[in-house]
Amino acid sequence: MAILPSMVSKTISFKRMNSKHVKEYEIYGLFKDDTYASGIRRDLLDRIDNPNEPNTQLTEIPLEYNQSATWELPEDMYLDREHKFKLFINNAIVSSLFFQYNKYNRLLTIDKNLKPIQSTDIITLQYFRDRIIREYRNLEENCKIEIVPIYADTYTYGNHNVII
Repeated sequence: MAILPSMVSKTISFKRMNSKHVKEYEIYGLFKDDTYASGIRRDLLDRIDNPNEPNTQLTEIPLEYNQSATWELPEDMYLDREHKFKLFINNAIVSSLFFQYNKYNRLLTIDKNLKPIQSTDIITLQYFRDRIIREYRNLEENCKIEIVPIYADTYTYGNHNVII
C-alpha cells in the first residue's frame, strides 16, 4: 500500500531586487525524501526573468504610537516619483508639510509641534510594495520554497580582494 502526500497550491511573494545585475530567479521546492542522504530533495520549480518594471501593490499598515513620533519605514516599500506613500491620522491624510522622511535611513518622523498626536490616534501608512508573485499547484503540503537570485556573468558578487 502506498501513501500519497496531500497536494496543495502555494502562492509565494518576494521582493523584486531592482539591481540591474540580477538577471533572473530560480525557484526551488525542498521536499522531504528519505532516499537522499540529506533527507531533502531539491527540485527546480521555475525560472523567472527579473522584471525591469516594478510590480506594485498598494498596502496599508498601522503604526503604533510612540512618543518620539518616529517610525522605521517598511523594508519592502517602493518609492519613486509615481509611487509615493501617504500617512493618515484618524483616517485623515496628513500633508507632507507635517512630517519628514529619510529615504536612506528609512525613517519617518511627524513634527509634533506642527501636528500634535495623541496615544489614542489611529496612525496608518499607505505605501507601494514591489513584489513578484507566483502560484504553484500540486506541491506537497510540507514542501518549502527557496528563491535564488542569478546574477549576470559580468557582475562580481561576494568576496573581493584589494591588491595595493
